[in-house]
Amino acid sequence: MRIIKSEVDKIKFSDKDVFYWDDDLKGFGIKSTAKSKTYIIQGRVNNKSVRRKIGNVGTLTPDEARKEAIKTLAELAKGVNVNAEKKKDKLKGVTLMQAYNDYKSIKRLRDTTLEGYDCALNKAFKDWQDIELAKINRDMIEKRFKDLSKTTPVAANLYFRALRAIFNFAIEKYLIDGEPIVPSNPCNRLNIFKMWNEVKPRKNYIKPAQIKTFFHGLTLNADDTEHYKAVKNQCMLILFTGVREQEAACLKRRNIDFDSKTMTFENTKNHRDHILPFGDWLGDFLADLCKDKKLNDYIFASNNKCGHLKDHRKTIKKIAEECKIDFCLHDLRRTFASIVENDLPFDASEYLQNRLLNHTQKDVHGKHYVQIEERKVEKAMQAVEDYILTQAGVREPEKADNVVDINNIRKNA
Repeated sequence: MRIIKSEVDKIKFSDKDVFYWDDDLKGFGIKSTAKSKTYIIQGRVNNKSVRRKIGNVGTLTPDEARKEAIKTLAELAKGVNVNAEKKKDKLKGVTLMQAYNDYKSIKRLRDTTLEGYDCALNKAFKDWQDIELAKINRDMIEKRFKDLSKTTPVAANLYFRALRAIFNFAIEKYLIDGEPIVPSNPCNRLNIFKMWNEVKPRKNYIKPAQIKTFFHGLTLNADDTEHYKAVKNQCMLILFTGVREQEAACLKRRNIDFDSKTMTFENTKNHRDHILPFGDWLGDFLADLCKDKKLNDYIFASNNKCGHLKDHRKTIKKIAEECKIDFCLHDLRRTFASIVENDLPFDASEYLQNRLLNHTQKDVHGKHYVQIEERKVEKAMQAVEDYILTQAGVREPEKADNVVDINNIRKNA
């Protein structure tokens, strides 16, 4: 057919794809579907068929579409794959925010990591969100890092680690002819010039002489709110298990098996289930927490969007003031690790300590050969429980079986 207005107007929508080709201009046509009619061109480049949309019928007149078709077919005749070029242009225009959205859709990020990355994009790099990745250069990186480091050095490190991760992702994700649109990570300048802010590792933990005061400071009082009780109970669980804050917060009733006397933490930093056994005292403590809860209920439920305890630093601060012991929740993980290292009646190997803390084994021997028997894990967990209860005055040292009732200690002290 001749693609002129009178003929185009006769074309109807079709349940299946139907193509109409122009008699005068080879490769210029119209594609009709059930919902649309579009002007197209089709030709060959390097022995490959290339088809491209010119525009919608109704948006362009036949004459306008023909002019565009002539230009595009001329490019094909020169050996230019117009679709590949269009893809290149699109990739070159990928912005920081587009890359971040793609990163989130592919990577498995924990809630806390996602919150940190969101904060970085919306706070530290808000004015960069619509900038093309290829235009974010090393000088921009260095200047922004130095500016942020003047007031918030720790946060600056976190923000730029997030940015570095996005660029590493983009280098492998966005390729043109097998080569990345960003040849290297501009954040590498921070490494080469050793610009990262030095952050001293925190070393605070509950010392042996403080355990009794701290333990009894977690006593549930009649006037405590449900939220306050939940936070106290979370502190107690972390003290006895050494799990991370959100690993404990995400614990559900179905994760506690009283038959095997084990609990499974699913939302872990390394994405591996962390299974820990528990002794009699901790078993009674968990049974108390599980009362009236359904299988999918959170143990530490909270009236917020995620349904479990989260961002309760003010409550922790209040508990610390009552105990007269300054601490954060991660200090309790350090306390657990310190007890395992220093206070067990036997030496715990590095492999066993990694197993208890759900750390990845560091060497080939630990990763592929050493298998920690569960009896050793049970023995270590029981020893930690015995030590804490003894230091707290709940269990007398000379009588391992002399356990004071948990309800009397925690509710009536």
